[in-house]
Amino acid sequence: MFVTREAGATRAEQIAEQFLASMTLGSGQFCTKPGVLVVPEQSAISDTLRRLTLPPPAILLNDRIQHGYTDVLEELMTHPEVRVLARGDAPLSDPPSPTILATSIDAVLEKRDELFRECFGPTALVVSYQHDAQLLDLARAIDGQLTATVFGALIPMRTWFPFTPSTVTVTSSPMTTDSPTLRVKISILRALRRASFLWLPGPPRLRQDSDAEP
Repeated sequence: MFVTREAGATRAEQIAEQFLASMTLGSGQFCTKPGVLVVPEQSAISDTLRRLTLPPPAILLNDRIQHGYTDVLEELMTHPEVRVLARGDAPLSDPPSPTILATSIDAVLEKRDELFRECFGPTALVVSYQHDAQLLDLARAIDGQLTATVFGALIPMRTWFPFTPSTVTVTSSPMTTDSPTLRVKISILRALRRASFLWLPGPPRLRQDSDAEP
């Protein structure tokens, strides 16, 4: 999840609350869980995450996931470039309490394989940046991801694009619904495209209510 300067300056508390709810949903075991939050260094998002109340511990799916989660979390927590931003009383217990870690974007770019890792459970990494160009540097440096989110604004219109990755849901059976949900059939079709758009303003062909030809 990338947070622009405009969004970080005006919606810090809302973004922090949405991020915490998303990363701990299902004890962080959704495949669309946001594992990394990239924020402006001067924004209040990190401070807000530090003071928010974390959810209680929740059981992980099985012993293998529990052991894999705590192994990766322990390595991240003891990394010299990582500090603990917030955590519950028992981050390495069974069940584990949520943990939020923090580092700088320079550290991630330099030690990507050590820091940009999947930690399948209620843990996420907050990465602070100083310059907008660093967002592109990071986006180019990381591998392909199942979801990506940009919290930003169209400056002239002040139009926000607000949704966290776990609002995009993959189900095991076809369903019909009016909600902004990604279903099995649609997910297969979207996998054939380079990009998909949800809740974004744009040309008529990108809007669901449009009769324009693609």
